[in-house]
Amino acid sequence: MFFNGRRVITIHRAEFGFLDGAAGPFADPQELVLYIVRHAIQTFAAPAEELATRIDRAEHELFVRESARISLRHLYYLKTEARICRKLLQLTQAAMTHVEAAPANRSALQDVHDQLVGQIMAFEEVAEDAGNLLNTFLSVNAQKNNDVIRLLTIFSVFFLTLTFIVGIYGMNFEFMPELKWPAGYLYSIGLMVAVSAVIFYWFKRKKIL
Repeated sequence: MFFNGRRVITIHRAEFGFLDGAAGPFADPQELVLYIVRHAIQTFAAPAEELATRIDRAEHELFVRESARISLRHLYYLKTEARICRKLLQLTQAAMTHVEAAPANRSALQDVHDQLVGQIMAFEEVAEDAGNLLNTFLSVNAQKNNDVIRLLTIFSVFFLTLTFIVGIYGMNFEFMPELKWPAGYLYSIGLMVAVSAVIFYWFKRKKIL
């Protein structure tokens, strides 16, 4: 945007309705500039609300539906979009600090500064919520992985011991006294049950199960 005491020139890639429907006449180009900046800042309100809604939806999916439909990429994009919008507003804020308004336009300039602060705070909140949600998502997934590993470890303790007993009695040695016992089969089964019961009792006592 370029302006002097006589005219205003704007360069933009997209069409903005508030430019075509600018309510005039304006007392001077500075008033028009403040009008354009104020309405340009207002265009960030809808994206901020949309990002906040997507954050709320992601929180619902994470805590209610156990993150079944959430991806790490989705949360990263939410945080990135909020950060980019906040950066754009901060650049605008830095540019507006160098604008010196005429006495008649100081109130409008202050409104622009207030709008910038409000929008920046909105995107900062969204970015912070997205970052917290991202950390929570990683923590939940890590906890789920730990639960799976814990369950597999418990099963392996049981079957490792039973496999050891089976391996001993599966050896083809001629002089194994248990092979000649009439109740050798029941003895081996009973030993397995007793070992499993001891392991189960130990897990219960240690509050692992």
